[in-house]
Amino acid sequence: KPIVGEKEIIVKNRKLFNMNFLKNVVSYMRPSQDDGRKEIYDLKLEGRLYELIPGRQVNPKKCIFMECQISLDQEEEWDYVIRIKNLAEDDGDADYVDEQVFAVERDMNLTYLVTHDDGDVIYNLKWEIENSRQIILEFFNEKEATDVLQKLCYLLYETINHQPFEQASEEDLNGLFRFLDLPSLNSASLKVRQPEDSSEDEFEEAQEERDVTRVQVPDRHQEDVYGEVSAKETEEENKEYDNLVKELEKHTISVRPQFDVHTFDFGLNQVVYTTEVTLLKYEPREEKSYLIDDAVAFHVKKRAEYSYFMQLLIDEDTVLMNDLTNEVNLHVDGDQRAIMWMTTGCNAWTAIFPSDSDIKEFQNLYIQCIYEVEARESYAKNVKEEDQEWLQLLNTPLDITMHAEYNPEMIAEVDMNFGSGEQDSIYHVAEDNKSELEAGKRRDRSYIVSGQSINYFQTSEDNQDELTHLDRISIVKDLNGNELNPNKLQLHSSDNRLLMLDEFNRNKVFAMDLNRGSIVEEYQVDESTEIHGITPESKFAQIGGGDNFIAQNNRGLFLLDPRIGSKSQAALRKDYKTNPKFSCMATTRIGELAVGSDKGEVRLYQGVGKNAKTLLPGLGDPILGIDTTVDGKWVLSTCKTYLTLIPTAGAKGGKLGFQASLGKNKPNPIKLQLHPYDMASHGIDDIDFKKARFNSTLDNEETTLVTSTGRYIVMWSLRDIIKGKLMSYKITKEDERILSNEFGFHTDEKVLLTMPRDIKIAKANKSTF
Repeated sequence: KPIVGEKEIIVKNRKLFNMNFLKNVVSYMRPSQDDGRKEIYDLKLEGRLYELIPGRQVNPKKCIFMECQISLDQEEEWDYVIRIKNLAEDDGDADYVDEQVFAVERDMNLTYLVTHDDGDVIYNLKWEIENSRQIILEFFNEKEATDVLQKLCYLLYETINHQPFEQASEEDLNGLFRFLDLPSLNSASLKVRQPEDSSEDEFEEAQEERDVTRVQVPDRHQEDVYGEVSAKETEEENKEYDNLVKELEKHTISVRPQFDVHTFDFGLNQVVYTTEVTLLKYEPREEKSYLIDDAVAFHVKKRAEYSYFMQLLIDEDTVLMNDLTNEVNLHVDGDQRAIMWMTTGCNAWTAIFPSDSDIKEFQNLYIQCIYEVEARESYAKNVKEEDQEWLQLLNTPLDITMHAEYNPEMIAEVDMNFGSGEQDSIYHVAEDNKSELEAGKRRDRSYIVSGQSINYFQTSEDNQDELTHLDRISIVKDLNGNELNPNKLQLHSSDNRLLMLDEFNRNKVFAMDLNRGSIVEEYQVDESTEIHGITPESKFAQIGGGDNFIAQNNRGLFLLDPRIGSKSQAALRKDYKTNPKFSCMATTRIGELAVGSDKGEVRLYQGVGKNAKTLLPGLGDPILGIDTTVDGKWVLSTCKTYLTLIPTAGAKGGKLGFQASLGKNKPNPIKLQLHPYDMASHGIDDIDFKKARFNSTLDNEETTLVTSTGRYIVMWSLRDIIKGKLMSYKITKEDERILSNEFGFHTDEKVLLTMPRDIKIAKANKSTF
C-alpha cells in the first residue's frame, strides 16, 4: 500500500523523486528489532526474473522465475540485499531454486527500463552482478515497478553514503539509476540507440548521394600528433590553420548519431562547460582520422549530483553523447589542445579545442567530474586546494628540471618486444578458475591457485624457458580439517612457507609448509579483526628467514609476528576510527609501506604503527593493486582503466614521502592509459587492468612496468615515461584472457601469465643499449 507522505514518482516526466516527505517514512523503512531476518518490506508482485544473455539478438532473456515475490532485507548496518522468492511450486525438478539473493551495491548500475512488446508496456528493473552479468526484474504494473525502484534507490543511497536516505537531495536519488525507453528487448540493442528520425536506410542513402573524399591526419606517434590540424601559437600559423579548416570542409564524412543508452537527456541538464571544437573520427583499418565537422558545439552537462555527460551537436542535432566516466577512457593531450575518447562499438573520437585556455578549463573540469562520479562526494568540499592543483597535473609529464633524482638518462634504455622470434612456453592445466599467481623469490617455484587447489611449477633444468609441473595440492585444509578457498598468496620464510587467506574465513592467515604440503600454523590479529591482505615486511623479505609480515583490512595495518604465542600475533598495529577503506599495500627494500584504498588515495608510511607521512589524493577509483620500486622513489597504483605512477621524492632534506611529508612539494603524478586509437585498432571495448608491477630484481634497478587487460600484455618503459612519452608502450595479444601476470624468477625478461586453460612464460626479449 502507498505510504503517507511518500516521495512522488513521475517517470513519464523523467523525474523520480520529490523530496516533500514525512518522518514516518523513515520509521517505516527501519526493520523491526524482533525480526530475525531484518525484513524491511515484502511485496507480492506479478513479475518475472530474468538474466540477460549478451550477444543474443533473438529472445535475449533467460527466465529464472516465472512468478516471484520480492523483499528488500538488511543484513548489517548499511548493507542490504534484494531477496527474490520463487512462487512456483516445487515439482521435483532437480534444477528448482527456491530464491535468489542479490547485493545492493554501488556498482550495480541500476537501470529503469521500459519496453514495448506487441502493444504491451513492460516495466523492468535491470542491474549488474558479478562477472558483468545482467539481471532483469519484469513487471506489468508501473506502480509496482516504480515503487520497488524508489525503495531500492533509498537503500542504494544508504549503502553508498552510510547515512540515512532522508538526508539525500533530489539530485542524489535521481543520480542512482538510469532511465531507458526501448521498442523491444528483442529488437533493440541495449548499448546503442539511434534517434527516431535517423533510420539506417536514410543513413545509407545519404552516404550514397555524397562524393566522400577522406582526409588523413598524421599518425599519433609522429612528433606533432595532429600535424597541420593543430592550432598554432603565432598569428601566421593560425591563418594557415584557418585555411586548412576551410579546405577540410570540402572533404568531410558524415557520421551516424551515437548515444550511450544511459545518457538520454533527463534530470538537471545544467550546462557546466561549452565551447566549439573540431571533431574527428579514427578509422582503425586505415589508421587514419577523418574530419567530421570543424564547428561542433561541445557541452558538458550535469544530469544530477555526481553525474555528468558530454554532448556534441552539429547544427543543433546531437551526434555524440557520452557519460563522463573512466569507462570512456578519455585522454587529454594539452599540447595538441585535444581530447580522445571511446564510445560503444570500439569507436575512437578526437575533439580539437580552439585555444589553450579552452583545453585547460576542460581538463580541470574533467578531473572534478571524474572525482565526483567515482567518489560520490563534492570535489570542492572534500579535496584541499593544494591537492586539486596536484590532481590537475595528472596528464602532465614530469618536470625533470625540478627533480634531478628523476633524470631519465640514469635509467637504462630498453627495447621492449614480447615474443619476437621465439616460441613462448605454455603449460596446460585442466582446472578452471585459476585466480592467483605467486612467483618464488629465493627458489625457482611458481604457485597458482585453481579453485581449492594449488599447482606449483619450476622452469625446466634443460631449458630455462620451459615450465615443468612439480605437484598439485588438491584440497587445502586448515588445522581443524576444514576446506579452504585459498587467496592472497605470499611466499614466506626463504620460500619454505606459503601464507594465504581464506575467502570465507577472513580472521586468520594460514601458513602452509611447502615441504609437507599442508597447513601447519594459523595467525590472527585477534578473534574479531578481519584480515583482507598480506605483504612481506620489506621487499624481498621472503629471501631471508624473517618471521614477520604485514596484514591489512579496510580500517587498519598490523605487523604480525608468528613467534608471539597468544591469541594475537599483532606486534604493532595502526587502527583508524574512520574508515580509510584500505585495499592493498606494498613495501620498499627497507620496509617503508605504501597503502592504496578504495577511495583512490595512497598513504606513505615509514613503518606499521606510525601515522602516514604523506597522503596522496586520487580520483575516487578503487586501487586494485600497488607496487613500489626497491628504493621507494616510485609508487605504482592500478585502477580498473588506468595506472598512476607517483614520484615520492621532494620532501625537505632530500627525503622521500615515506620519511617526511611531501606537502606542497609533491612531484606531479603520471596517469598511464591505453590510447583510444590503439583500443579501436585492437578491438578493445573494455579496460580491466590487472595489478601492474615493476621489474624489480635484487641486482638491477627497475626499467619497465607490466600489466595486462583482457587478452593483452602491456609494458611501459620507465625511461620513456619520464621523458613524457606516456603513450610509448608495447601491447601484445595473447590467445586467451589473462588472469594474472608477474615477472619470473630472478628475471625481468620473462613474464608469467595465468589464463583460463594455460600457464605461460612470455619472453620480453628486452635488449639494453
